[in-house]
Formats: sequence, C-alpha cells, structure tokens
Amino acid sequence: RGLHFQKKDCVYLNTWHGICLDYIGNDRPGRKDYNFKKLNYMCVSGDFDKKIYKTAFNCRDDQFLECGMPRNDYLVKGKFDVDKLKKELGLSLDKKIILYAPTWRENYADKTVDTFESPIHLKLWKEKLGKDYIFLFRAHSITKNIMNLETDDFCYDVSSYPDTNRLLSIVDILITDYSSIALDFAILGRPIFNFGYDYDEYKQKHGFYVDYEKEMPNGIIKEEDKLIALIKNINLKEEANKLNLIKNFYLNLTNGNSIAQCVNVLFKKR
Repeated sequence: RGLHFQKKDCVYLNTWHGICLDYIGNDRPGRKDYNFKKLNYMCVSGDFDKKIYKTAFNCRDDQFLECGMPRNDYLVKGKFDVDKLKKELGLSLDKKIILYAPTWRENYADKTVDTFESPIHLKLWKEKLGKDYIFLFRAHSITKNIMNLETDDFCYDVSSYPDTNRLLSIVDILITDYSSIALDFAILGRPIFNFGYDYDEYKQKHGFYVDYEKEMPNGIIKEEDKLIALIKNINLKEEANKLNLIKNFYLNLTNGNSIAQCVNVLFKKR
C-alpha cells in the first residue's frame, strides 16, 4: 500500500504495472489505506492515469513523471525480431497469431483465486480459424490451475513465458477481457477484442473506471460465435483507426524514453 518510510537521501520512484481500468486502491469499496504522498515520482502513461492516481493513491501533480511505464519503451520503439521469437517458441512463421490473455478473477462458486476455466471452445476455433491462425493462451500470474485448455498444433500455452511485452511483439490480434494488457498492446496499433462473457457479474463485483461498451475499440463481446465472426471478417484499417483514438486518450504521455527519464530523476543528484 505504498512505502511509508524513507531513509535519508532515498529517492522513491513507483513505475506501477499497468493502466488501471477496474477500481484500485482507495477507490475500491471499504479501502482508504493507500497513501503515496511520500513517494518522489510516479510514472504515468497518460492524463487518465493522473486522474485515477489522485483518488486511488492520494498522489499530487508534482509527483507525476509524464513518460509512460519503463517496460513499454520496448513496444513504443518497435524494434522486434518476430521470426526469431516465433522460432524460439516453436511457432509457424507463416500463420498469424491470436493471443488470449484474460485477467485474474476469483471463482465465485468455490471462492478459489488460482483457477481459471477457459470459455474458449478450441475445437471450434481450430475449425474456423486454424488455416490462418495460431492460438496462444496466457494466464494471469496468480492463476495456477487452468481448466478446459488442450494444447496442440493450434493452441499453445505461453503462460510461463517470462517477458509479456516481447510476446506481444509477435501477436497480430489480442483477445482479453478487462486486463490492462489491452492498453500495452494498443501501443502497437493492432486489433484488440474484449471478450467479456461475464461482464455484468465482473462489473458488479469489481467496478470499472471506463465504460467498456462505449470506450473499448470493439466494445464488449459476450458471445464466442460473434467473436470468431469478427476475427474472420476483420478490417485492419478500421481497427488501426480505433487504436489511434485509444492511444491518444490513455497513452498521450507515453514517449518511449521512460527508462532514460527514470534514470535521470533517480541519479540527477549523483
């Protein structure tokens, strides 16, 4: 909940881990214990972040480092060796890649927090899309037990791959639900689909800062058949235009030089 102490001459920089779309910190019901007033710098990706951090963490304007998240410099600069990584993962070089990366969710039935039951029927996806696509699945880091996932030459489980952004560099289409990975991927200007099969339930239990139906590139897609149809009939030019709007709103302060700016403020006195 923030560092509540600092040694003399200690500089506290918080890079955070994603653009927040569902409620965090003090904005969650019953929480008023987050206080980041003692930190020196807080990285923000856009003006949207700044507004959230003021209420969720009690941050001030003078704490914000307007540069984006350091780990996203890699995506902004776009210097990827796609074929090399595909070979490393044992993937075909001549097929496009879909990544399904759902966020963490507790199992409401038995209250477990480490199990995810995939809503994707992979035999159907392979039948409809297997000629042109490979399907990658990446679980949230908290998730340990994945149900209904059968890997083969169409579906690969990449949950253990250590570098998410490097993985994103080879992905043509991202499917997520409510994860901030969508806004990391938006940097690349490639299609994003929010598959919110449990949207109403998740919204009630967690709460959102955004209206997914109106503000995400393709709204909320609740039916699997509709999602497959959208992918089969995708218009890349239209999707790129949608992503420009997203980047201009959520990522307007992300510049690709976050690492350098963080190093400069941390060591400027040295």
